[in-house]
Amino acid sequence: MIVMGRRVYRAKNRGRNEGTISFRPCDGRWYSRLDLGVINGRRVRKCFYGATREEVANQLTLAKAERLKGESIPVGRFTVAQLLENWLATIAPPIVAARTHESYALNSRKHVIPAIGKLQVSKLDPEAIQMFLNEKTRSGLSPQTVRHIRTVLRRALNFAIKWKKVSFNNATVVELPKADRAEIHPLSEEQARRLLEVAKGTELETFLVLAIRLGLRRGELLDLQWSDINSEDRVLTVSRAIQRIPGQPLAPVRLKTRGSRRTIELIDEVVTALKQHRTRQAERRLLLGRDWNDRGLVFPNSIGKPLEPRHIKSSPSSSRAPGYRPRHGRTTAVIPAPVCCSKRAPSYSMSASSWATRRLRSPLTYTRISRRASDASSPDIWKRF
Repeated sequence: MIVMGRRVYRAKNRGRNEGTISFRPCDGRWYSRLDLGVINGRRVRKCFYGATREEVANQLTLAKAERLKGESIPVGRFTVAQLLENWLATIAPPIVAARTHESYALNSRKHVIPAIGKLQVSKLDPEAIQMFLNEKTRSGLSPQTVRHIRTVLRRALNFAIKWKKVSFNNATVVELPKADRAEIHPLSEEQARRLLEVAKGTELETFLVLAIRLGLRRGELLDLQWSDINSEDRVLTVSRAIQRIPGQPLAPVRLKTRGSRRTIELIDEVVTALKQHRTRQAERRLLLGRDWNDRGLVFPNSIGKPLEPRHIKSSPSSSRAPGYRPRHGRTTAVIPAPVCCSKRAPSYSMSASSWATRRLRSPLTYTRISRRASDASSPDIWKRF
């Protein structure tokens, strides 16, 4: 362009890497393309589409603002299913506990992926997550299960932020259904005394004495070792529990919290029951000889190996205590010992134990113990209970 005899160069409409907006005659949409530079040896461009030029311009402006802040701009198709798959592979044990990982994988596989697995992570906005959780609530899932599903999404999106796939975790701003605490129905003193009287003289006596007097959980009892019991100081240390992971053998796991790892003072009744139980176990070990697998467990199976937790349960029955629901039991009744000769005050553990309450609350348990009391010397008593 020549002005007053001199050549004048016209400035460009936009600078380098400022983005472009064009019309697509093929589908009638507007599109914009933003150059993000060279990433891993390849030039990367981000495209935006919209029905109007203004819509595309707004998308382009927001992307530029995020880029100036140093935030990542997601490029390419990265779905929720791919995110969950990569996330579960990243947090595999020992980063998280095996049971926790199994729970995350189950919720991902059963609930999240079938519903929103094909959705791109960059398009997973709060509205989409809220609608998904509302649908799960209407389908009949409990509020606690819906909360677990949200936890999976929240934790996976936290990793997506670290991987520069998104800049904000939209799962943190959704509303969740209220989860009411279940009512607790612990054993009464009379029920606990009755159970101990019926179990007296059987292989289950010591197991139930520790469950009732000390409030130990089933997994804690099944992984209890003789080395955890200090007979001189009359204390018992709880630091592990036996656990079953689908597709894997039984394995001991360290208790999660510092409060769950505890030392409990033993009363006279517990000390006496443990001594008698150890004598019976020694007799069985001599009887089996080389067939006995000595792992130092207090409550092993008939040959000394870890006992399957599912072998210690009561059969379904409609004759449960009135108003009692198994999954609502959370505390074990811990009743005072009738006799305590120790100069130190007895210490009782009031830890939560839904299994112990469920087992002890059921009248069927009394019948099963009474029926097998005459056969307590049988080596496979544990397998049949």
